[in-house]
Amino acid sequence: MTVTGGRTVYELRGISSLPLELMEPTRKGIAVTRSFGAEHRSQRGRRDD
Repeated sequence: MTVTGGRTVYELRGISSLPLELMEPTRKGIAVTRSFGAEHRSQRGRRDD
């Protein structure tokens, strides 16, 4: 029997095969943004840190 078949049998017998998550996990993320005070068209004078 496959894993999916075994899980189906458990579910049909009323046994949960996968845990039910009632709360959403907290989101973790980091964002890096850059903005300029005026429009810049050339690469001269810019630097990446």
